[in-house]
Amino acid sequence: MTSILTTGTDSGAVWSATLPKRASANQRSDQGDAFAMKKNAWRAVIEVVFIIFLFYSNLLTGEFERSGMGQKRGVAWAIGDVFPRWQF
Repeated sequence: MTSILTTGTDSGAVWSATLPKRASANQRSDQGDAFAMKKNAWRAVIEVVFIIFLFYSNLLTGEFERSGMGQKRGVAWAIGDVFPRWQF
């Protein structure tokens, strides 16, 4: 606990107030910056995953258009065509 002395304006008396010790402004901003960086990293991961999902869903949808073979060969073939084993 730290003590802060302040001067009263009315009688000129000195008051003593006891306040709990707080983290410095630099420590609090460092913690906030780290949280913000983690939040931004998660946002980037979510955006990349969403873009990949849109890309592959577009490929899968293309297999079922008029010219695609997905209509004749089925969903299992279309998924196998979009996600070949050699990619993994």
